Amino acid sequence: MVALTHRRTGSTAASSGTLTLAVSAIGVSYLAVLGYMMHTRPYGYWGAILLLPILFALGAPIVVRVTRNDAEQIRTIALVGLAAKLIGAFARFHLIVGAYGGLADAQRYHLAGVDIAAQHHGILAPLNALPTGQGTQFIEQLTGLVYTIIGPSRLGGFVVFSFLAYWGLFCFQRAVATAAPALDQVRYAKLVFLWPSLLFWPSSIGKEAWMILCLGVAALGAARLFVGRLNGAIVFGLGAWGAFMVRPHMGVLLVGALAVALVMPAGRQAAGKRGSSPFVRVALFLLVLGALTFTLGRTASYFGVQGGATDNVDQILSITE
Repeated sequence: MVALTHRRTGSTAASSGTLTLAVSAIGVSYLAVLGYMMHTRPYGYWGAILLLPILFALGAPIVVRVTRNDAEQIRTIALVGLAAKLIGAFARFHLIVGAYGGLADAQRYHLAGVDIAAQHHGILAPLNALPTGQGTQFIEQLTGLVYTIIGPSRLGGFVVFSFLAYWGLFCFQRAVATAAPALDQVRYAKLVFLWPSLLFWPSSIGKEAWMILCLGVAALGAARLFVGRLNGAIVFGLGAWGAFMVRPHMGVLLVGALAVALVMPAGRQAAGKRGSSPFVRVALFLLVLGALTFTLGRTASYFGVQGGATDNVDQILSITE
């Protein structure tokens, strides 16, 4: 028994020593790359290298805390996914700059963001640069907001937008864990955090990263509603609002989907889990119906269509196509 305990202690010490050595090697390599980049490249490049550990250090504790009651494998997958998502921004940047010669929407948002950030100075610059536009203008202003915080770094913007998209994926995972715990949570975590297209494509300055974030937040809000947590309405509203500001028709689809789900038998039962009072279910449905009417009207105005509700939907879908 003593010998077995001694071997286990020795094995644990060896593993700890190997981990410390690996972390030290990674740290030294990172500092060497950062130092080299600072001496050979402008801030637009090395600023992104500087952001990597900062964003990971901000995100990792949130992941660990939120997943503290989940399987350890899910927590590990989520952390690996966070690192992979940040690195995915560099791969996406290389494709756009190397293969496309910078000819992508990200370049337009970058240039607009630089101009917007240059108009705001001081400690309150981020507050003054909050987006107020819609559609493409919203992403341009959002890029300007990012640049008021990190400085005008196109590659750094890619990293930040990739970081935002990660939290959309994280919200998708939490939505499934909340509303469908019987599903294979480990398999879903692998799919949502490590699927190559999700790691690569929504990892640049643009609408894709923002929409992934908003769709994930809306999904989490709906999931919370379906398990009887009425504060899910606020979470869903934030996600739907964010989607509506960039792609109004997607906001309409989100609100419409929630309205349909609430009138289904499972949805009615879930929405009423806080109590058997039908008043709560009716009030919630009317609230969603009102939101649907509002977003549909605003979407019609955005696309410049006229007519009744049915005509609006037909025209909006035609314009989108």
